This record gives sequence, structure tokens and C-alpha cells, in this order.
Amino acid sequence: MLQLAIILFSFFAVFAVAGVLLPTAGIHVELFSNPLLIVLGAAIAILTMICCFRTRPTLRKTGFYAAHFGAVLLLSGGFLGHVLGKRTEFIVSCAPGNSFNELPMRDGTRIKLDFNCRVTGFRIEFYDPAYDLFQDQRILAGNYVPEKTFDTSGRDKIELGELGTLNISALKDAQSGAWRTHHVLGNGWILLKREQTPKSYCATVEVSSDGKNASYDLRVNHPLRIKGWRLFLSDYDHESMQYIVVGASKDPGHAVAMSGIWLLMAGTFLLCFRRGRTGDSTGEVK
Repeated sequence: MLQLAIILFSFFAVFAVAGVLLPTAGIHVELFSNPLLIVLGAAIAILTMICCFRTRPTLRKTGFYAAHFGAVLLLSGGFLGHVLGKRTEFIVSCAPGNSFNELPMRDGTRIKLDFNCRVTGFRIEFYDPAYDLFQDQRILAGNYVPEKTFDTSGRDKIELGELGTLNISALKDAQSGAWRTHHVLGNGWILLKREQTPKSYCATVEVSSDGKNASYDLRVNHPLRIKGWRLFLSDYDHESMQYIVVGASKDPGHAVAMSGIWLLMAGTFLLCFRRGRTGDSTGEVK
């Protein structure tokens, strides 16, 4: 039975790793929704439970039972989330007064929420830009290869070689402090600002629920939890910043899966300090 469990778990691991590494989102969904993967997970859970019930319970096997039951809870939570969970992604306008209390699902249906959300602000922070050096100002109207690229991050000045030294302050607007799109050097050469890379971005949302209003920050990988839903910032309008992309999910198996993870970790920790090993199915320690 142990060999069968190892074989099934190996197949399950191959499916799971493939679903994570493959770049296409559609393939992700197809792999994790594949009936074969669900059957493999169910078979592993059943074999794990049989393995637990075939051994004689003792206090020394607390870690053994915790690890195995934790694995079963983890698989069960994942199955519940797959069957009963809801996930979607949609665009929300940042225009004043715009709000939403429904979620458009991928199958075309809409889910009514018992709360209302309104985007009240959006802010973004960029890394310091890099500047490309060109010999001719005609670069502003054409496509030329730069002579050199200079990084401004964390610097007070940049060394231009034979062209001397340039203070970083010369690349910023004196009043607003914003980075200039270009800077003309004394010899006519030009520094042209590259597109800046976002460091972080955040949307402020006002949530109205049960007659109360509260403001929250919506960030990437920092979901807002409300009424069983998890809302998180997924993307934004890179051109004019007129809208944001919000992800929403509701996973009834999340608590079960997290309980399984902690139980599995605790059981594995206890197994590290267990002396000897389990010999046969009677539970006799050799």
C-alpha cells in the first residue's frame, strides 16, 4: 500500500508542478480542473486514512497522525475550494462616483454582493529612472541606438566620462521634483529618460456595509477580506491610470486547507524527534 501511495503522490506532484510552471492561464485551469487530478487527490486521502486506521494508536505516534490528518485536511480544503469556490477578475473605473456591488463572473453570470465598494484614489510609486545618452537631438523624432545608459537610482550625480559630471538635480523639475523626460548637455548631446518601472501601486476603496463606511488600501498580494470575499489589486491602466483591475475570490475550503497545513507542519516537526521507526502494520516500533 505504501508503494501505491508513493506512485499516486508522484503523479499528483507532476500535475501540480506542471500547473504552476506552465505560462498559459487557460492551461492552469484545465490542469487543476482535470478529473484525473481530483481522483488522484481523493485516492491519496483515502489511502492516508486507511494507513492511519491500520496502525495502533499510541502517544508516540502523535506526529504521525497529525501529519497524515493534516495532509487529508489540506486535500479536502483544496477540493472544497475547487468545487464551491468563486473566482473572477474585472475592471473598475477610477472615475469619481463610480462604485460596484456586483461581480461579473467568467461564465457571464453576476453575483450580487451585500456590500458596496467605491474607488476613491489610486497612487503609484516608481523606481528612479535610467537615462539613455544620444549624440543627436534628432532622437526626439526618430529611433536611434543610445551611446550609453546611466542609472540614477540612489545617486547624487552621474559620471558621463569625457562629458564630465552631471548632478541628479539637473534631471528633475525644480518646482515639482518630477523627473524630466530629457536633458540637453552643453555639447548638444541629449539624455533621454527611459520608461520607469513601478515599485508599488495601491488603490484606496471605500466599503459600505451594514450602514457603515470604511476606507481600506487595496494592494497586490494583500487582499481585503470582507463578508467571506477576498478582494485584491491585480493590475492598473498603464497608459492613463483611469481604471484598475480587481481580483475577487471566495474559497470556503481556505480555512480547512490552512488548518491542514498547520497540522501537517506540527506533525512533521514532531516526527523529527521520534526515535525508531514503525515496523509493520500492527504499530510495533522496532
